[in-house]
This record gives sequence, structure tokens and C-alpha cells, in this order.
Amino acid sequence: MEILGCFKPVPDLELLSAADWTADSDLQVDTAFVRTVWNCFDESGLELMLRAAEDNGSVRLHALTVGPKGHETYLKTLYALGFAQAVRVNCEADLRFCPEWIARCVHTYLSAHPEITAAVLGAQSADGSNSQTALLLAERLGWPCVTQVAAFSVGADGTMSVSSMTDEGALTQTITGPVVLSVGNVSGAYLRVPTIKARRQLGRQPVTVLPCPDPPPEGATLCSLAAPETGRAAVVIPGDTLEERTKLFYQQYWKAWVKP
Repeated sequence: MEILGCFKPVPDLELLSAADWTADSDLQVDTAFVRTVWNCFDESGLELMLRAAEDNGSVRLHALTVGPKGHETYLKTLYALGFAQAVRVNCEADLRFCPEWIARCVHTYLSAHPEITAAVLGAQSADGSNSQTALLLAERLGWPCVTQVAAFSVGADGTMSVSSMTDEGALTQTITGPVVLSVGNVSGAYLRVPTIKARRQLGRQPVTVLPCPDPPPEGATLCSLAAPETGRAAVVIPGDTLEERTKLFYQQYWKAWVKP
């Protein structure tokens, strides 16, 4: 079985000071000077892929990212961890609000590699945070999509056992055939660190660079910024003593709420 993991490096927002959170004339917060890190949901998905490959030696792992040349550092780390193929779709544009276009890029790659029968994506990213890419990809492919995935494994017969969180609680499904997995909160699924030896032996493999399938859109334009309204409606019950306030509360509110 072959699995594709998609990821996106994001700015480490914890390094921004309070003064750095200042919007410029275009209402953008400059994060160009901040280092990038693994997006936490993507990181969990990649680690779950490695665990599945450890448990089943027939699993072959692919990785894909859409972005500039700097993303290749992350792809080489995945090579060192045992991924068989690392691919970057070359794009320098701002893709924070372009989930449809990113889904199209991934769909193009999967269409050229029919041997891949599962795609793993993080539920959302720290920037943009649209939570749409996995669902849009599944719609393009015509594959089912399991959201809020917490764990998965691959059986000897190629079927996948997928655990996810739903409104009713934890759900485990046995899935046959192609599927898109959207990884949510996973406890303790930090991506492992490759050894220096693995970096030297495997991490120097060339990254496959693909051109954009079509020009990226201009993306969304941020028109305004405003703090959300967090206030709540409240009524102050008058009275000099607790007994007076209790009586008014009972007469004016409780009797109307609780019917005999």
C-alpha cells in the first residue's frame, strides 16, 4: 500500500512579541523574519504514517508540499525518516487562502500516481486555518474523507483501521479502497527526529520539483480587522438583602422558565 502525506511549514507564531502583532497598510502581520516549523496537525499525520509503515513493511510513504524552495529542508528530513518519495510543487505565491488551488495541485499528483490509495492531511494550519483542503481534495477525487482522525493502521490485507473523533465519541472504522484522512488532535504524535547517520545516507536524496499545474489565484484580500464581540447580556437583580433578590428572581424569571 502507498500513502501520500501532505504538509505545510508555518511561521512559529510563539516567537512573535506583542509589539510584532501590528498590521501594516495592507492589514498583514509580517512573519517573514520568523522561522518556520511543522504545522502541528500535519506533523501528527506524518508521524502516524511512519508508525503505520513500521507495523506493516509493505507500506510505502510519499510526501508532498506546495511552496518555495525553502520547504525542501522538511522534505529531506522525511527522506531521512524513511519516506520513499518527496515532492515539492514549486510556488512562491501566498497560498494561505487558496485551499481549492492546493487541493487541485494534490489531485494532479495523485492522478499521475494511481498506486497511491490514501492521502493524509492535517485538519487545518496555523495560518489560513480554512479546514477545507482535505474535504475539497476528497470531492475532486471522489474518495471518502474521514475527519478528526486520531490513529490509523494498515492490515496485512491492505485494509485500514481508522480511529476518529465524532460528536458521539470515538469511532473505529475498517476501510477498503482509496480514502482521504484529515488528522485532528492526536495525543503524543510528535514527528520523530532522524539520526545524523540517516540524514547523511538518506536525507541527501534529490527532491522532485514539479511546476504549478496552473497559475495560482490572487487569493483573498483582507479588508478589515476587528476584535470579536465577547460580551454577554446580563441583568442585575436589585434588592438590599439576599432574600429580596431571591424573591424577585423567583417571581420574574424562575416562574417563567419552569412550568408546573
